[in-house]
Parts: sequence; structure tokens; C-alpha cells
Amino acid sequence: MIRKPKNRAGVIGLGPIGSKAAAGLRAAGFSVYVWNRTPRAEPNFLGSAVEVVDLCEVVQRFLPHDAALIEVLRTVGAALRPEHVICGHATVAPDTARQAAALVEGCGARYLDAPFAGSRADAEARRLAYFVGGAEEAVHAARPVLQATARRVIHV
Repeated sequence: MIRKPKNRAGVIGLGPIGSKAAAGLRAAGFSVYVWNRTPRAEPNFLGSAVEVVDLCEVVQRFLPHDAALIEVLRTVGAALRPEHVICGHATVAPDTARQAAALVEGCGARYLDAPFAGSRADAEARRLAYFVGGAEEAVHAARPVLQATARRVIHV
């Protein structure tokens, strides 16, 4: 297995928060690779979510609703490996969050349910607060990426 550089981070979903998180990761020194269902003029915009997963071990998803979350996870499923940590930042129904975790973990990867508190301005200022649910080892692996855009990362 070829290890991906630790300074890479992936962002899927470039809405009001995702685009600010990608910019914050860049400002923190990460090489950021992004994808959105609607193409955007964004540095390192890739042709698919699978390409983001191929390049990055930690991938943040800022998707607008339940259906988009599940659709993207089904699309990237075959590309997921044990070294991947997928961070879910969408506000979705509890059943959808459990389904997302099952999809990711069923592919052998790790999943963190990580809703956040904060506004667009907080995301731009890298002051989000993440409330992260998941295995301690996965939280440890994702923490540098999460801390790049947060004032607090709280493992719950």
C-alpha cells in the first residue's frame, strides 16, 4: 500500500461552509483536493468524489441533505480503504447518519459523525466547533484536519 502524504485533505461539498473549510485548510498548509456536484472554480477541483478519496486519507463531507450524503458515499464506496477517515458534517436524520456510518465501515474505512457549530463567518475565521462521534483512533487520525478549521474539536 502506498501511503498518502499527511498534509493532504479532501473536501466534498463546496457550499457556504465547505468552501470556507477548504480555504481554511489551505491557509493551514494542507494540500486540499475538492469536489462538488456542481462544478466550481476552486483550486484542485477534481472530476469526481472518487478522485478526492483516491488522493486523501481524511475526507470531510459538507453536503446539504440526506440524499446527497448517501449518494456520494455509495459512489466512493469501492475506493474506500482502511486508512480512510470520512468525516460527516451534514445535519441529517439520525437514521441517515447511521446508514452513512454503515456504508463507510462496510467498505473497511472509518467514519466520524462530526456535526459542527458555527456560521459562515466562523468557518471563514477557522472557528468552527466540531462535536465528533466515533472511534478514538479515527478521531486521532482526523484531528489535524479538523483542528485546521476549528476553535474546538470535542470527542463525544
